[in-house]
Amino acid sequence: MRIEEFQITHYGPLPDRGKISLEDFNLIYGVNETGKTLTLEALTKLLLGKNIKDFKNINRVDQEVDGYIILEAQGEQKKLGRKIHLDDIVPITVSECRNIFIIRNSDLSIEPESSFYTEITNRLTGLQTNRIKNLKEKILEITALTPGGDFSNRKEDGHLKIRMEDAGKLLEDIKSLKSEIEEEQIEEIEQEWVRLFDEIKTKEKLRRKLEEARKRLSYESVASALGKIADGRKSLEDLLVFSEEDFIRWRDAEREIKSVEGELVEIYEVLKEDEENLRTIENNLKERESEFIVAKHKKEKIDGLKSKLMDLKNRQIENSSESSFVLADRQYFFIVSTILALSILGLMLKQIPVFMVLTSVFLVFFFALVGLQLKSKKDRALFGKNFAELKIDLAELGIKGEKIEDFSGEVETFSLKFGEKEGNINIKKVEGGTLRNKIVEIREKRVPELKSKKEQNTEVIHKIKEITFVNNLKEFGESLRKKETIEREIEKEERVLKEILGQENRREKIKEFKVFKDKSKDVEFNEKEYDNLSKEISFAREKLGEWEGKSNILSERFKEVEKKANNILDEKDLRCHGAMDLENIERKTQDFIEEKETSKNDAIIALKIIEEIANQEKTKIREQFGQKNPVSKYFSKMTEGLYTAVEFEEKKEKIEVIRKDEVTLSPWQLSGGTYDQLYFSIRLALGEKLFGEERGFFILDDPFIKASRNRLRILMNMLKNISKSGWQIIYFSAKEEVREILEKDKKVKFIELESIL
Repeated sequence: MRIEEFQITHYGPLPDRGKISLEDFNLIYGVNETGKTLTLEALTKLLLGKNIKDFKNINRVDQEVDGYIILEAQGEQKKLGRKIHLDDIVPITVSECRNIFIIRNSDLSIEPESSFYTEITNRLTGLQTNRIKNLKEKILEITALTPGGDFSNRKEDGHLKIRMEDAGKLLEDIKSLKSEIEEEQIEEIEQEWVRLFDEIKTKEKLRRKLEEARKRLSYESVASALGKIADGRKSLEDLLVFSEEDFIRWRDAEREIKSVEGELVEIYEVLKEDEENLRTIENNLKERESEFIVAKHKKEKIDGLKSKLMDLKNRQIENSSESSFVLADRQYFFIVSTILALSILGLMLKQIPVFMVLTSVFLVFFFALVGLQLKSKKDRALFGKNFAELKIDLAELGIKGEKIEDFSGEVETFSLKFGEKEGNINIKKVEGGTLRNKIVEIREKRVPELKSKKEQNTEVIHKIKEITFVNNLKEFGESLRKKETIEREIEKEERVLKEILGQENRREKIKEFKVFKDKSKDVEFNEKEYDNLSKEISFAREKLGEWEGKSNILSERFKEVEKKANNILDEKDLRCHGAMDLENIERKTQDFIEEKETSKNDAIIALKIIEEIANQEKTKIREQFGQKNPVSKYFSKMTEGLYTAVEFEEKKEKIEVIRKDEVTLSPWQLSGGTYDQLYFSIRLALGEKLFGEERGFFILDDPFIKASRNRLRILMNMLKNISKSGWQIIYFSAKEEVREILEKDKKVKFIELESIL
């Protein structure tokens, strides 16, 4: 049996990838968001249909799959889809598919493990384990016993355990009741009952008279209270306009008005002071601004002369440098003049080239030095003239000095003082502006707000006066206290009515009391006398009840026995009115207990025999495992001989593995990778046993995700060998290592899924 091809045309976000044909060994590779998991899920649904409850988390897409699978089985091709599924073609269960042939989400576990091994072994070997189990359950059901051999207390078993316990207690009650019947004396009970009955009748007549007198008094109290309430409500008519809320509003309004008036007085005083300060600031500012204008004109002229002053200062520095140079020139002039004179003298004595050259060169030097001397004298003369003119101009502006440095210092001092004046004026302007804004804020906002507040509160008081017609708060308070006094009186009378009449149906109750308006006028109601009489009647009734109880106790006990017997024996027509009936119920109850105990003992013997047969059958399950069986061989090969055998433990009904050092381990004690190898070995072996010579397919979703690279290569080679033996492998994976191992093998069909996003 193998899958020839499949096509998924529509399933959630999966695209239609067309027909996909399969070979003996197929790798369907896809990383995240390629639809690998959804493709496997769709294949599972096409194979099995809706009967997929053994598969967890398989309905991520809540819809049927549109598509088909071409399956080759027993030499024929079958098309699987919505109507035909795998179990319609081959005798295989969904549980077997989940636990052997289809591995999803890398989950190699088998669920439920113990019962699955039993079912598959029954199928392979023809065991009767399930029939034995059903027989045990039928015996327990018929005899209403628990697996532990005790009577069942389930509803469907009629709560037999409780009924058996109650049956034992009922026999004890019947024995006790029979003894009491012999001891009881009925005649004395009847005489005492008659005496107490007459006593109660006389005292109850007197109590009724007192009750009538009490109700008459209650009616009178009610009538009085109703009258006072009516008078009070009439008096309240003119006082309803007075309320605590209006009193508080009036009182608060008066307080607010006084507060506003006081605040206005304080504000006007502050306003007067601020206005005087503002006038002082403005006058001072005018004086400073006048002085500033004069200083500003003076500063403008000085600023005009600053460039001249800086020019003279620079020229003074230059002249100082030139003076040093001229001083040096004088020395050079003397030397040049001397050499020139000697050269001319020599030339006059003897005209040779040397003297001619010296005379020409030093003549040029001589005239150059003379020119420099003349230029220096001219510059100093011009500097003196310009400095004298600047001194006159600055003196007119009040700045005096002898040297340029003096004038520079004076000009700088003047600029600083001018800046201070300008800053002081700006400070005064800001101060005046702030004060002016404050005055405007008070006059245009705060004062109108306070006046509006006063008017509002005055209006509140005026409206209350119009409603209440009182002129002051004192009168209002007196009227309010009067109203509250009347309301308290009404509440007091209402409480009287509530105590007597309650809260509901007062009119009907008043009518009931009115009936007693003229009743028992000759009797004066006394609460103490009424209470004492009630206690005496209650005591007499209690005694009467005791004697009545003694006379009726047998009847009640008979009824109790009758009820218990019907419940225990599951009957409805049993009656118990006397000693004869009591004897009949006692006999039937004993028969019921003996019958159930006998049935229990017989069932326990039968269950022991069946248990021995079941133990013999379990040994046959163990034979499916063991060191010489395929499960152990596959597992040993996968683990490279680290584990030698896989056993089935009968008592625990669990798998155990034997390590090569003969240590026995449970599956949960294995590493994740070894655990996966164990259960894959079990799947392979069971699959081979199930199909015999026929071969099928394995659909695997990364079953060895926890395996190391070296172990993974061994497992892939093992899968190739399994494929060569006739099994079809459909391997879904997102692991790059799996791709690298299988992609280069030409015998492996490689199908890569593209992203569905």
